[in-house]
Amino acid sequence: MKLVKVKIDQNGNMSMDFIGFKGRQCDIAERNLLKILDNLKIKKEEETYKKTDQLLLEEQLESE
Repeated sequence: MKLVKVKIDQNGNMSMDFIGFKGRQCDIAERNLLKILDNLKIKKEEETYKKTDQLLLEEQLESE
């Protein structure tokens, strides 16, 4: 099961958690959600995370 949890606190800080997504699927889901939020005039600063070696290996195996 895939699930996206979005939390917005009283100060307007937003956090998103993508549960059940693997590799590239997570990136695509985040981009799609950010587009929807943008249409609603809600902005989120993009954060980048360094991918672990394990995640890079999983993504490589998925693409083969």
